[in-house]
Amino acid sequence: ILLLVRHPRLLVSLPMVGLGLYAHWGGLRFTIFAVPFFALGDAYVAWLLGSLAAKLLRGTRAAQIVSYGVGLLVMAGFIYPNYTHAKHYLTPPVFSAHEIDILQQFKKIAHRDDYVLTWWDYGYPIRYYADVKTLVDGGKHSGDVNFPVSFALTTPSQRASYNMAILDVYFTEEFFKKGITNKTYIEGMMEYYGLHDPHDLLALLQKPLNLPKIQSDVYYFLPLRMLDIFPTIAKFSKIDLTSGKEGEIFFYQSTRFIQRGDQLILGNGLRIDLRRGQLLIGSKRLPLARFATVTFDGQGRVHAQEEPLYMSGFVNVLYLPQFGKIVVLDNDLYESSYIQMFFFDHYDKSLFEPVIIDPAIKIYKLKR
Repeated sequence: ILLLVRHPRLLVSLPMVGLGLYAHWGGLRFTIFAVPFFALGDAYVAWLLGSLAAKLLRGTRAAQIVSYGVGLLVMAGFIYPNYTHAKHYLTPPVFSAHEIDILQQFKKIAHRDDYVLTWWDYGYPIRYYADVKTLVDGGKHSGDVNFPVSFALTTPSQRASYNMAILDVYFTEEFFKKGITNKTYIEGMMEYYGLHDPHDLLALLQKPLNLPKIQSDVYYFLPLRMLDIFPTIAKFSKIDLTSGKEGEIFFYQSTRFIQRGDQLILGNGLRIDLRRGQLLIGSKRLPLARFATVTFDGQGRVHAQEEPLYMSGFVNVLYLPQFGKIVVLDNDLYESSYIQMFFFDHYDKSLFEPVIIDPAIKIYKLKR
């Protein structure tokens, strides 16, 4: 503010400063817009205080030294909080060394023109380490391209998942070759089958289809780490394509749970009554559909104990003792392609075949 008073021409910086302040709501990525202007402001304050100190000691030999010293101390005060933040802000890599080894192993199996269906967070590193194509990545993840991938990963119907994956690859290739940018892949699918309502398309996907021919093989890349962002992935397809209304999902993951008597305390007011098979949310009691305990051996093979509870239940418990996690999720997410194929090794053998099975990553190939 002091700098603006002295130099009104710097008012042109206000929009950028405003974008930077928007980071409080919009996320850290907006801070970069305001950094240069706040840095100039900090430097100006340091210079101003140093000048004031020099004026107080005017006529003495120490004036200039004190001026520089005050300026340096003020700047150190501005820099230190940023230093401590950067020092402790340790962001983990996208993939561990073990996961990279799996991708390099996969590179020897797949051809560079093959496609991998997975979430966009993993798009760039998969391209880099496995040298294959992906459907979404850090630069291509708008809602219309995210929907087919989200649908394939979260739908309870593996037939619909398979159909959507093949169609997504086909229209990704077709639109790129023909330079089509004025329609979405979903619109392309509807035109292909002569449909006018997206709900009819989603219903059609549940059945065996006469699918268009594609030249490439298609793989599902299913990492364990995807579980942490699975509810976010689901939101992109749990949406009405005609109204835009978002559907409801239930997903809660706990890594800090304790058992007290017959109850598991999950945190945030959630408890599991082990004796009655119920989820307690405050004063509400919801019957559980299933309680599953899943472990993996060294080869990634699943050992699952699934206990059916109430047919009327719509939430399920997935207990992963090796990872110290309990996940509570609704029926659709529990029966989704990702959960069933990764945590239970349940896959339609007429549609998929396992290629790499590991406790960290499972890769399936779509049969054609």
